[in-house]
Amino acid sequence: MIWWKRDIGAWRAKTAHLTPLEKGVYGELLDHCYSTQMPLPINLDACTRIAGAKSAVEVHAVERVLVSLFEK
Repeated sequence: MIWWKRDIGAWRAKTAHLTPLEKGVYGELLDHCYSTQMPLPINLDACTRIAGAKSAVEVHAVERVLVSLFEK
């Protein structure tokens, strides 16, 4: 998939509890899902690489987003 439609109202409703960093992580993870048309890997290290997370704070943001917005 080359692009995906983002409903601003739905996005804001679903991400209101997230920090700006977590919203960026969520966007990166969704982009990956839509571009590959596959679910995210179960492995946290793989998801942090997908999101580009390097610092401990960024890795924690990936963990929070995975727990709150994705299903295994």
